Amino acid sequence: MLDIIKEEEKNTNQNKYKAELDILSNQLIEKTTTLLFKNNKLIENEDFHNFKRKHMQKWGNIAFLIRRLEKLLVNLRKDYEHLDNKGNNEFGNDIIYVDGSELVKLAKNELRQPKDNELLSCIKGKDEKYIYHQAAIKIQARVRAYLVSKVYKKTKQLIYYSNKIKNKWRLTKLYRSTMRRCNDI
Repeated sequence: MLDIIKEEEKNTNQNKYKAELDILSNQLIEKTTTLLFKNNKLIENEDFHNFKRKHMQKWGNIAFLIRRLEKLLVNLRKDYEHLDNKGNNEFGNDIIYVDGSELVKLAKNELRQPKDNELLSCIKGKDEKYIYHQAAIKIQARVRAYLVSKVYKKTKQLIYYSNKIKNKWRLTKLYRSTMRRCNDI
């Protein structure tokens, strides 16, 4: 009888330990889920499958955000290659670590699509590099647009004055030819 009671206590303790282990593993998965991107594509490893299993209810929104993040990384890589004269593929060849819990937080709000900088905030360690790169591209684009608009205004002004001079010259030429005809008569 005493052996049966000890066996039951042992089983209940094992069940408690299993339950605690499940809770801890779920918390660990939730806290440390890291999705890996290489060459701007998601790597489907064991962490990814655990993450997918854990967040199956919101997987549609999460998958949509992952696709958007892949497209964003591809566009950043193209922009960087366009600016880089040496042909370095620094933004496309390295492994990018994405925080899964941040991605889940963004996916919770189904009514609003997150902005690009919010998606980039999910990237661990490299996010500052990408955000600064994106900011630099926008600043360069604005400066180029400003310089082009200044050149356009100056060109427009020069065309206006050159047309004015051309019309005055034509009128003067017409006046002179008319005066010669009048003097000939």
